[in-house]
Amino acid sequence: MKRTILFIFATILLTTSCETQEDRAMDVADKFLSSYFSSDYESVSTLCSEELASFLLPAFQDVEADSTVMTIVKELSKNVNYNLLQADTKSEKGKAFVEYEVILPESATPIKKSLQLVKGSDGWLVDSLN
Repeated sequence: MKRTILFIFATILLTTSCETQEDRAMDVADKFLSSYFSSDYESVSTLCSEELASFLLPAFQDVEADSTVMTIVKELSKNVNYNLLQADTKSEKGKAFVEYEVILPESATPIKKSLQLVKGSDGWLVDSLN
């Protein structure tokens, strides 16, 4: 019994410690972009820095206040896809750069974009969109 508990604990420890900073940054970027393109602005605001949230929230509130605009945004966004490409957490201490591409339904060529994340007390937060 004691060995079983030790084995389970060791397995959990190894599994959680194997996740890299790049993996964590990619996970936050994925959640951010998924929320952004599905117009879940409340979730978006929890995944970004206070500075970015203070910039984005007023714009989101304007969109949400007009039901016609919100309907158009949701309709256009539902066919937009994205692919995460890579994360760099080593170039600058406390920052991560995640490259991704946006695939629009009417375009054959993806648009390359990037997010800059900062390390907060609770993990990575999106700090800017480029």
